[in-house]
Amino acid sequence: MKRLIVLCVYHAIGRGGEVAFMNLDAMRFDEDQHGLWTGWQETKTGHQNEIPYFPDIADWEVDTIQALAVYAITAINRGKLTDNPLPEEPNWLFPEYVSLVDGGAATKVSKILSTLQKKGKVEGLGVEHTSHGLRAGPSDELAMNEQVDVIAMIMRGNWYVQYCFTRETFLHLVEYL
Repeated sequence: MKRLIVLCVYHAIGRGGEVAFMNLDAMRFDEDQHGLWTGWQETKTGHQNEIPYFPDIADWEVDTIQALAVYAITAINRGKLTDNPLPEEPNWLFPEYVSLVDGGAATKVSKILSTLQKKGKVEGLGVEHTSHGLRAGPSDELAMNEQVDVIAMIMRGNWYVQYCFTRETFLHLVEYL
């Protein structure tokens, strides 16, 4: 699951909290655009949008759709990701990341990165890398993907370049996860 949530934050160019509130019932695959679309609640503004995920053009290891398929298959085998046990509640993709009690999704994703950084397991991963920087790195990846519409690339935040993940560091991170 760590790989999937890291991929979702990175490719959605979204905040951890927005990724945490991804609802399985709001996902759909668009065969014409070859992308996975999901409903999206922007936590700072309250706006609702659809966010697309497209296949990675260079590497299956960083492909969100592939990671979601693997997560779904393994989660079903573990008795998770079945019909929503509480129909009145949203069918969250990452239910353990929804709660704000222990810091919320952004803090939890940053803790994943911090733990790996302290272990020295991921080349190029520094103390400055957080979920905030993780979400700011993929705009160039989207620009190179011919399947992605320009509108899908619009960044939603004011990020500092020095905290952005390079593709190389991101690949090392995903390989480790």
